[in-house]
Amino acid sequence: MHSTEKVIAITGASSGLGYAAVQLFAQKGWMVYAAARRLEKIPTGKNINALKLDVTDSESNQDFIRQIVSQSGRIKMLINYSIF
Repeated sequence: MHSTEKVIAITGASSGLGYAAVQLFAQKGWMVYAAARRLEKIPTGKNINALKLDVTDSESNQDFIRQIVSQSGRIKMLINYSIF
């Protein structure tokens, strides 16, 4: 990964605004970490990494961030579209 690569984490990526945001940022060249409880509903494609996340579970939230930082070294932006 290049140090200039833009990394974004998006929750609620399986539908609605979160789903659309994943597609938009991936098309713009961002490395997207897309999170939802149901991975099969997250869009697929270049620059998209699907990660399981339950926003009501604090351990799941921490694991989500740890995975991104472990893989990319940083997060430039977070978009939280989760509704519970």
